Amino acid sequence: MPVSDNARQTQPYAAITTAGTLRITVAAGPCPAGLSFTLSGGEHMIGRSEGDVLLTEDMSVSPLHASVKSAGTAWSLSDAGSTNGVWQKVSGPVALSGGEFFRVGRQLFRFEPLAGAQGPVTDDGTHFFASPPRRGTFRVLQILEGGVAGQASTTSGDELTIGVQGTSISFSADNTLSGRHARIVARDGGFFLEDLGSTNGTWLKVNGTTEVTGAGGAFFLGDTLLRMDVL
Repeated sequence: MPVSDNARQTQPYAAITTAGTLRITVAAGPCPAGLSFTLSGGEHMIGRSEGDVLLTEDMSVSPLHASVKSAGTAWSLSDAGSTNGVWQKVSGPVALSGGEFFRVGRQLFRFEPLAGAQGPVTDDGTHFFASPPRRGTFRVLQILEGGVAGQASTTSGDELTIGVQGTSISFSADNTLSGRHARIVARDGGFFLEDLGSTNGTWLKVNGTTEVTGAGGAFFLGDTLLRMDVL
């Protein structure tokens, strides 16, 4: 029997989409931009040659690089022991404790807090008199190819900035950096990494697992920029 227009209810597309579905889209990099994967609940692997999300064109992605996992309608992203790590875009001040890696432009750094240093003393405990060294509360260590330590930078103040020019650390030849790109600031007894409105963003290496929330979460796996949307 025909159903009247008053009785019939059309189901909108949004309502028939499974709650908590995760969509992963390639935004930039060696893989085709716009390549998209839609995942339902459970655990799904991401890699160059293994998993449900394959990034075959990116040789800096490990064969099995990362995993995404659902818990109800929530999702999390974990590094699966990859060579080059998983990187999350910094969207606000991020607290640092020590040992964190972060990327700005083509530069890779490690953050290290500095303990208060004490000058040399004699065997009987007498301190030598000398001009005080310039000491800061933290330093930023540049990491070169192969994991070799490069330039170490510190500041006697509470802020260290990174950019092209007029900053504490400057890389005039890096055209992926903004003028004032990012900073680390010491305040309220802690240390914080902040992006300064840069064009290409500031990226923090995921240590363990991180939440994927809402729309437009941005992550780097190898040289591939991924957008993750919880639908």
